Amino acid sequence: MRTRWFILPLALGLIGFALSCVDGNGGGDDDGPADDDDHDGATIPCWDNDGDGYEDAACGGQDCDDANSEVHPGAYDRCGDKVDNDCDGVVDNPDDDPVELDEFIFGVSSGLRYSSGDPSAELVELGMHWYRPNISWRAVMPTVPDPDLLITDVTQEMIDELIDEADWTGIDNSLKLVTAAGIKPIPVIGHGYTSAHSFIDGEPASPKRIGKEHYLAYMYLYVRATVERYDGDGYKDADGIVIKHWQIENELNQALLTAIWGWRSPVWLEALLSPWADWDFCTELLATLNRAVHESDPDAITTQNLHTDIHPDLSHMILQPSWVDAATLWRDHMDLIGFDAYPNYYVAEPVYGYVVGERVEALREASCGKPIIVMEIGYPTGPAEMGFSWDRQAQFIDDAFHSAYDAGVVGYMQFGLISSDSHSVEITPEDIANMQRIGPLFTEGEALPLFIWALLNLNYLNEHFLDVVKAVEGYWGVIGPGDVRKPGFYVLQDIADEVYGP
Repeated sequence: MRTRWFILPLALGLIGFALSCVDGNGGGDDDGPADDDDHDGATIPCWDNDGDGYEDAACGGQDCDDANSEVHPGAYDRCGDKVDNDCDGVVDNPDDDPVELDEFIFGVSSGLRYSSGDPSAELVELGMHWYRPNISWRAVMPTVPDPDLLITDVTQEMIDELIDEADWTGIDNSLKLVTAAGIKPIPVIGHGYTSAHSFIDGEPASPKRIGKEHYLAYMYLYVRATVERYDGDGYKDADGIVIKHWQIENELNQALLTAIWGWRSPVWLEALLSPWADWDFCTELLATLNRAVHESDPDAITTQNLHTDIHPDLSHMILQPSWVDAATLWRDHMDLIGFDAYPNYYVAEPVYGYVVGERVEALREASCGKPIIVMEIGYPTGPAEMGFSWDRQAQFIDDAFHSAYDAGVVGYMQFGLISSDSHSVEITPEDIANMQRIGPLFTEGEALPLFIWALLNLNYLNEHFLDVVKAVEGYWGVIGPGDVRKPGFYVLQDIADEVYGP
């Protein structure tokens, strides 16, 4: 099919070129293809060799590269390719001006202790200024009232009605506990994990369950209402709570893999045929969330949390763009290019903190120089049988922060303040051997041997091994049971002094 579509513009281009080479006298001169030499009022058309609808600049048109159909006025200026794709005279430039922050964003993105009277106490002790809570769809709208809602149905009256009728008590109380200590929130909104979904007929309202267009409508409605409530403009505002920074969705560029992993619905192999496997849908979702935030608060700043631990070869194996591609394709749908990094998720050593700065550089190039922020980053202190330790966590934190800071990030959010330091799955010697075998293959993007191993071990993988891999999820904190401060806690404290001053 691609060959057939290529033939038509090529043929038209050749015909146009032939006509452009013939002047009114049947001969050639140096006057150019659009000259009217016989003064009969007719002009010979300028050529469009690449068939993109724009004529070559060499004959008076606007196409600065008439041999490439992806280069023309109005084209998407793909960053990092060193090409002026949109013919505006500037190479690799985004459509909007970079935002500027009032201060460096340094904080934690999970693990506050809300059971205590002051969940911000550890943040204050660390000297951090920021925290990332989650304001989920389910918290604002527990059930779906109209399964057929479309974005075109959403009115300002409907947004106001949701603000008035939603129970904001729990959200407000948790935010006030933190903001009272001077901690600034940068909430996740539009989170697509199953735990964040509203319910319909007792089931989570995933995009597969209610349909893509209806899911987009509800994301738009609840985000518009939430941002309006916390924008501080005096209209239907929460009492004393103003939020100007928002993370829209979470690891959306790896929505398919996080569904296979079990965090989105549907899970495992059913995810392969779900909306989460549809890149166009994910793009529309991100664009919708970004638009909803800015329509409610034009002064708000948005970011996303690009998952950067999946090797590009593995993404391409499942027909998905890489994380670098995602930064290029989605850069106009966020103000700050946010990302997460867990390079030691599958292997305890070597400690890969230094790679974070390399990812910052890659993202900056891919996004035309937009500001970069680390939204999640961590190294687990267990399970110990896998080689993880407190000291290695401290080394990772120090290496990762300084590599990112030296690369020019505008923010850094540590994942995990307090953790249980426990896991429930039994980890056998066979599991350890498989982790030692599979971990490096995953890190290096060895797609074929990983694919073969997965096919040969599907039941073991789904019924046990994924739980072994996810055992690290209980060990991200820099504070363990009994309020024990790990060495990484004091590394973060020193970093806060470095960033904000003692």
